[in-house]
Amino acid sequence: MKFITNGGLCSKNVPSNSKDAIVLALNTNYIDGIAIDIHLTQDNHVVLCQKATIDNISNSKGAIKDLNLDKLKHINFGNKVKRQDISTLQEILPLFKNSTKILVINLNEQDNTQKNKILANETINIIANFPNVNIYLKSFDLNTVIYLNNLKTKAKIGIALTQDEFNLEQYKLDFYSICSKNVSLYFVEQALSHNRLIMLENVNTIDDLKTIQNKVKELTEEIFIITDNIAPLAAYYLNK
Repeated sequence: MKFITNGGLCSKNVPSNSKDAIVLALNTNYIDGIAIDIHLTQDNHVVLCQKATIDNISNSKGAIKDLNLDKLKHINFGNKVKRQDISTLQEILPLFKNSTKILVINLNEQDNTQKNKILANETINIIANFPNVNIYLKSFDLNTVIYLNNLKTKAKIGIALTQDEFNLEQYKLDFYSICSKNVSLYFVEQALSHNRLIMLENVNTIDDLKTIQNKVKELTEEIFIITDNIAPLAAYYLNK
């Protein structure tokens, strides 16, 4: 089992998807990868943020899609102790150049198909400058995933699922990211037999981890866990 921290290594003073959270995660041995969320600004820049709106996670309000990058860069996403600026994907990728950790990028669904394509195109153009970074691209939107899968990229392409009812043969994807509560041993076995990687999300307690181990049994070692609570889970798994 490999562990991916959702949004980096976060704390009270280090918010999710911030540059500091990513740097901390890159320097932590037991972390195998980092998952980030990206959104498209009003002026078509790709930025990292855990939500589509900045209410309650910054000193301002509004939807990212309605704000340009210059405006966002003047907003504090940290607190009074330490200011945190929003980061663009372009600013974050150089941090991974000398790292073996994987980067899972979730393309959040935009207002319409055209905006989804712009986000996909901008992302592919940016990551093309970092061919040595081990990147996994995913989205809940099937049309976005299909579009990404038809673009030329070294990145692995996958779909985020809420249920494990998906035709593994219809779309030649590299991996599946699925809510851990809705995955079955059969789906994991089928995916692995087709050389597809499995990532399980919403695994945030030791009980969640134990449930997964019971569900997938001997296939546990083949799975990536995406979690908001990485330290206790990794400690339990590595020391059991």
